[in-house]
Amino acid sequence: RAVLARSPSTTALVLFIVIGFGIFAGSERAGAAETWKCRAVGGIHGILHVAAAVWLLSLFARFAGSPPVIVSIALLLVSSALIGGTIVGLYLIITHKTPFLRMHTQEVFVSQSIPDYKNFLRMHVTEKRVTIYPIGIPRVSRNWRFVKDGSPDAPWFEPKEPIDWKLIEEPTVLEVNQAPSPI
Repeated sequence: RAVLARSPSTTALVLFIVIGFGIFAGSERAGAAETWKCRAVGGIHGILHVAAAVWLLSLFARFAGSPPVIVSIALLLVSSALIGGTIVGLYLIITHKTPFLRMHTQEVFVSQSIPDYKNFLRMHVTEKRVTIYPIGIPRVSRNWRFVKDGSPDAPWFEPKEPIDWKLIEEPTVLEVNQAPSPI
């Protein structure tokens, strides 16, 4: 507490972290009530990170001088990575599984490295319109074969069985009303 009172830069950094975590947590919500609830939870997440950093620094300050400086820095980096990663993991689990929050769905699924359910956009562009096709692949191929006699610009590998795909929704057509002016 004394450090925050004497150091405006430390106070600004702590506020930046807590407010930044809060803004990130509320960024995917549309409703005002939901957004503020999520921002509050994100702010608490930021406070936990700041508290963990202060605790680790105070713990290592007690042992200042005992191990060599390079060993202390290495231990501090490893322990802060483990503790910070654990805080993030627990935060994602709790906020995603809590029924009245249901936050960070994207972040939870990205970290699982699930190979299937890939999606991409295919676009057909003409002078008059752009057609966007959202395509989903429920299961990626796991068996590939090397293409021995292909042309130099052709893929080197191809799937042994055809890849099933589907349109996620109907194509979106964007009409061009006028040509853009040259720059």
